[in-house]
Amino acid sequence: SYRQGLKDVLRKAPHIILLGEIRDREAMETCMEAAQTGHLVLSTLHTTGAVKTLGRILELYPKENHTAVLSRLSEILIFIHSQGLLNGVNRRVLTYEFLHNSEDAISSAIANYDGGARSLEDVIHRAGNVQWDNNLKRLLQQGLITHDTFENARMNRADHEVF
Repeated sequence: SYRQGLKDVLRKAPHIILLGEIRDREAMETCMEAAQTGHLVLSTLHTTGAVKTLGRILELYPKENHTAVLSRLSEILIFIHSQGLLNGVNRRVLTYEFLHNSEDAISSAIANYDGGARSLEDVIHRAGNVQWDNNLKRLLQQGLITHDTFENARMNRADHEVF
């Protein structure tokens, strides 16, 4: 099991722990427990975007546990990197988003996350992180993707800004 594996790994005093893909609550709990002991934990979760990653983590828990989970994440989460490959004009191109939990404002936004993506996205943007849609805008402006690809891949459909 993940728990037994973690116990075995921690006896070896690792610097970094790689726990593969998080598919269920047991795997998520294992990751958080390892991070809370001061270890750098790397793992994957199939989502599109940093904010959606938080939502996906919450889906693993009953609603009454969400506040506690977010509180833990605000203390231990260092970085979320989300990436995707798009069909570009001449070749496939990488788009990405990242959230670096380096400021109190981000930790607070994570701890108080209520499922409203916009407020967390605004904090992420102000803190100098890279947002998915802003990266898409850059790819569009550089002529690497078409407008149709941009529209199909963008996260914030409410933003009616035309490019």
